[in-house]
Amino acid sequence: MKIIYIFTFAAVSYFLLKILKPFFIRNFLDKPNERSSHNNSKPSGGGIVFSGLTSISSLLILLVNGFSRISIIPIISIPLSLVGLIDDKYKLPAYIRFLVQIITATALTLNSDLVTFQGASKIIFICFLIILIVSLINFTNFMDGSDGLVASCMLLMIGNLVINLNFSLPLFVLLGTLLGFLIMNWHPSKIFMGDSGSTYLGAIFSGLLLQTNSWQEAFSYLLVGFPLFADSLICLIRRTIKRQMIFRPHRLHLYQRLIRSGWSHNKVATLYCSATFLIILISYFSNIYLTISIIMVEIFIACYLEKKISVKFNN
Repeated sequence: MKIIYIFTFAAVSYFLLKILKPFFIRNFLDKPNERSSHNNSKPSGGGIVFSGLTSISSLLILLVNGFSRISIIPIISIPLSLVGLIDDKYKLPAYIRFLVQIITATALTLNSDLVTFQGASKIIFICFLIILIVSLINFTNFMDGSDGLVASCMLLMIGNLVINLNFSLPLFVLLGTLLGFLIMNWHPSKIFMGDSGSTYLGAIFSGLLLQTNSWQEAFSYLLVGFPLFADSLICLIRRTIKRQMIFRPHRLHLYQRLIRSGWSHNKVATLYCSATFLIILISYFSNIYLTISIIMVEIFIACYLEKKISVKFNN
């Protein structure tokens, strides 16, 4: 039955995006800049479709069935999407976006049963989780610069959590609407998700991690996002070491430098999506050492791409 929901909402999302595309073109046209990996102006803000449909379904489920820690996650995350949509239109100050991210991360942390520490240790750990969630939200946003990349990886990452942990209906609505968006976002893309989509997906993924049964389980699901998050983290560290302005737009992520070297958006998205799927596949053996071994192989491949194929980091 749930697979029917996924394909039904994929169709709803796809046709809604096609209908709303002229609106996004008029109000959220993304023009290429120094960070862009595309050469033509395209409509952005499409993420509000899957975030909006997911949050509405979540609200309906809450009204019918009562409070649920799972179903409340899309509601907690929707302010990020709304602020992201406004930012796509008006370019809000960074401190406003950052404040909403902190509030969202705090709410997601307090919504979890995994934080069992007491006293000062609990406060310290909550602060650590808030920093981690804000980082994951921004890492997801940083990676949203290539057709189909974030949408395909997040579809796998969130789908892995939803299916394995038997999460509630609104998350299947998200999988369906995200699939419909991916069809429109695959190269050559017709629309971008914008901050309204990327920050929302980062928050949803983070919130679901905190609903797992143990920290060990949460860590194993976090490892699935290694291809996506490691690119952002390593790029941030390298830019910090080189004393670059880390909040200034750039094209120094590995995926961006691969595109600049001549790789197609399809090839880059398929690379990251395949690397994510491989970790998911290996994780079914429930052997953390095997999973880490696969990640080490992927690190080796990334180093090869860095040295032999991509545009150099300083360029």
